[in-house]
Amino acid sequence: MTREPALVRVHDERAEVGVSSLLFLTVVLVSTSILSTFLLSITERTMVDGRETAHSQTDVVNGIVSVIYIELSGLNGAAGDELHIGFEFPYLVGNLQDSAVRWVLMCSDGGTGIAERVVYTSGNFESATSVTDDGRAVATLEQFDSSGIYHMFISINAVAGDCDLDANFDGQLVMAIEKGRTFETRIQLGTNPSVGDQLL
Repeated sequence: MTREPALVRVHDERAEVGVSSLLFLTVVLVSTSILSTFLLSITERTMVDGRETAHSQTDVVNGIVSVIYIELSGLNGAAGDELHIGFEFPYLVGNLQDSAVRWVLMCSDGGTGIAERVVYTSGNFESATSVTDDGRAVATLEQFDSSGIYHMFISINAVAGDCDLDANFDGQLVMAIEKGRTFETRIQLGTNPSVGDQLL
C-alpha cells in the first residue's frame, strides 16, 4: 500500500481578498442607497415646491409691458413736459387692472458730486386708453387684456420737483406690473429736442 502524502498547509490570500471585496461591495451598495434616497427627496421637494408656486402665481405674472413707441409730445409748454407712450400686453393671461401698472421716470436733480440727488416722477396707467381713444380720459378704460393696443400721455411737471425734459436730458423710464414684470428704458434728449422726437 502506498501512503498518501501528508497534507501540507499553504498560505493562500485568496480568501482575504474575497472577504475584502465583499466588504467593499457592501459599503458601496449602502452608500449608493443612502445617496439615491437623498437625491429622490430633493427631487420630490423641488416638484412639490414647483406645484405650490404654480398654484400661488397670479395671471398677471405672464404680463409683460411691450412698449411700441415713446414720443416727446410736449416740451416746455404751459402744462409742462409730456411723453406719449404706445404699449400692449401680448402675453397677459386674463385681465389686468389699469391701476396695477405703474411708471417711474428717474433723473438727476442737476447737482454734481455728492450734492447730486435722484428725483423722480411716478404715476399709474389709469389715463391709458385704447388707440382709438384720446389717451387721457381716466374713466374710459378700467382693465387691459392681451388683445388690445393702448396709449397714454405722461405729464412731467418740473415745477413740482420732477424731472425736467429739456436739452441733454438723461433719465430712466421704468414700467412695472404689480406682482409681474418690469420694462426699463433710457430716455435721452439731444442738444435740440423738439415735439415729435421718437425716443424708442
